[in-house]
Amino acid sequence: MSANAAALRANLAGALGGGSSSGPDDRTLAHRTLVVTVRKDPPFNPADRLEATDVSIRLAGARFVGWDTLATAYTTINAGTVQFTAVRGLTESVSAPSGVPAAVGATLGASQSDTRAETLAVTQQAETLSADVEDGGRRLVIHRQGGLGVDLTGNTVVKVDIAYDGNPSRTVLTAIGAYRDKAGAILAPGALALTQSLVLAPPPGADVKAKVDLTYTVRHILAGDGTYEEKDDRVQEITRASTVANDTPLVPARDFSPTFFGLHAGGPGHGAVGILRPGGALTGLCFATYDEAGQFLAWLRTAQAKDPSVLGDARIGFNPVPPSGALIEPLRPADIPGLQARPSCIT
Repeated sequence: MSANAAALRANLAGALGGGSSSGPDDRTLAHRTLVVTVRKDPPFNPADRLEATDVSIRLAGARFVGWDTLATAYTTINAGTVQFTAVRGLTESVSAPSGVPAAVGATLGASQSDTRAETLAVTQQAETLSADVEDGGRRLVIHRQGGLGVDLTGNTVVKVDIAYDGNPSRTVLTAIGAYRDKAGAILAPGALALTQSLVLAPPPGADVKAKVDLTYTVRHILAGDGTYEEKDDRVQEITRASTVANDTPLVPARDFSPTFFGLHAGGPGHGAVGILRPGGALTGLCFATYDEAGQFLAWLRTAQAKDPSVLGDARIGFNPVPPSGALIEPLRPADIPGLQARPSCIT
């Protein structure tokens, strides 16, 4: 449980993350912070109050894996004990249009690296608050039931894990340990140390959208609103349901589908530069960032190797055009001046 308000704010801002793993880097899981806002829109009797709300968030093309840290102005719930190391995060906000009684927003926490352990604690509640993952993970339902004098307008914050449901794309990333030796001299192509890792990620353009529905109960005062006491009130319970938003983007494609970078020939006829490892097939020479691709290109131009197609124990080059039966068309010195670092590393 968060020890104080500052700790709770830090908790909500941090992104959920998984521990280290020796397997593929799985980026099909998004860690999001959903902010559900319920408000009263005119005309509304000031003496009336929202007594109960059920907000349903249904995903398309993805599913909820779980939730943690459910909080309102009155109540905070931490779902048992959670231990993890936060890794990374981005930021995105969405909301429903005005004129409806609820809106949903989503934010992804900022980059962070820390270890946190939390335990469930029992506290007095001014409301009943719960969240349920239903329909095989397709739907998250947040239920609130207010007590005496408690109006349920305001924000509900819940941290969720959302998993992509389709077939992920598989990309092999290449990293170069160093381009110079300890004396500062440029390393020869055969002396470079390569490491490669497999990344599983949603395909380009994949996003996660949600349908948001609200069911709410209003305690409508018919008489007795002239006093603070509620025992003399004559009330009417009004329950209504409506769809707040369709196709609300919870995880935009720019967050869910990572962009990798490669080297492209300036002229037509070739895709990105590929890499051929011993016993393997030609795959794109993919780098995690634009800077890494640019550093490799700068090394190629500086090294001025007689055979730039040699890279450690691998060969780099292009898919043969037209197809000739060869596994690779080796990179030549004449190709290097026309190379450019660009998004995409598809050969």
